[in-house]
Amino acid sequence: MSKGMHGMTPEEQAAFRAANRSGEVYTIHGVFFGLAILSVCARLGAARHSGRKIGLDDWLAVASLFFIVGVFTGTMFWLKFGLGRHEAVVQEEDPLNIMHFYQTIYANEILYPMGLASARLSLVVLYQRIFGLFSARYYLHGLLAFIGAWAIYATIPTIVACTPVQNFWTTHKNCIELSNLYISIAVGSIVTDFVLIIIPIPYVMRLTMSPIKKGLLISSFVFGGFNCFITIIRLIKVSTFDYGDPTWGTVDLMIWTGLEAYCAVICCCLPTLRPLLHMYRCGSNFKDSERNPGEMSHPVYLKMPPKVASRSSEEALEEYNFVKMSLADLQQYSRRLTLQAIPTLPNLPTLDTINTLSEPPTTVVDSQT
Repeated sequence: MSKGMHGMTPEEQAAFRAANRSGEVYTIHGVFFGLAILSVCARLGAARHSGRKIGLDDWLAVASLFFIVGVFTGTMFWLKFGLGRHEAVVQEEDPLNIMHFYQTIYANEILYPMGLASARLSLVVLYQRIFGLFSARYYLHGLLAFIGAWAIYATIPTIVACTPVQNFWTTHKNCIELSNLYISIAVGSIVTDFVLIIIPIPYVMRLTMSPIKKGLLISSFVFGGFNCFITIIRLIKVSTFDYGDPTWGTVDLMIWTGLEAYCAVICCCLPTLRPLLHMYRCGSNFKDSERNPGEMSHPVYLKMPPKVASRSSEEALEEYNFVKMSLADLQQYSRRLTLQAIPTLPNLPTLDTINTLSEPPTTVVDSQT
């Protein structure tokens, strides 16, 4: 009898052996991994339909998906080696399962932070393309450096966590305190996501557009940093999981780790999907109103469309894709639309005309009378 089942009744042993949460892991990871793939494909499709060339932010999103594929693959190996079942039962089937389980953790602890860092860098580069002409660029440069430092901190200590390295999946001796490392990594991740949420808000608030449109635009950026809330939940799981029964006690942690990775990819793509939403709303008119051939990876100044008397400024703003315009473009364009909306006043009489009209009429007397 395994030590994990020592002292149990036959009924308790049967329930202990039958306990299995692998189905939860399969379902959640499968659904959100599929959504991550769709979001990156939709991002690339939106770039194509809007006439924008693939930029650095898009390539970083693709890179993040590449790392996330590794995370998903590792999760499938976790399940193969016993994730979702009790360690004592897994050890009975094959004593090497636990060693392979920890080897997979070791690989995923390298792929996971690289995927998160790539997704966040994609968002920062996108913000630079939109808000790079203003003071936001200083904050964004600092954020780029912070994300790079965080990725190094989250990766290197894990690689050298044990001496020698194989102790990570064998004896677990001569290793640093991994729980403290994981908590510090999660805290840095939360700080990054929170900054990504608040950076675009003050610049969007300067735009001269309706409150509803401002709210929609802000929400698209806020959802880009939504991963912050998932990371907070994962931090709680990191600090509370059961080290004594890793294949069973880490199920919740592995679920939230996967959710954080997949949602990072999804969220970094959300602000770029407006062209597709506009296409589905406007149908065939999308290409005429959104397409602007040429290099669109940097802020550009677009020509004003021809004036249409029946079109309001709000309707005209719908023609433009916020992703391929800088803040200055949006401000300049919205101000010009406001001027267009002012009705033309009729010609007023000049001062000379007024003086002429105010003079009394002159009576002409015929000298012959």
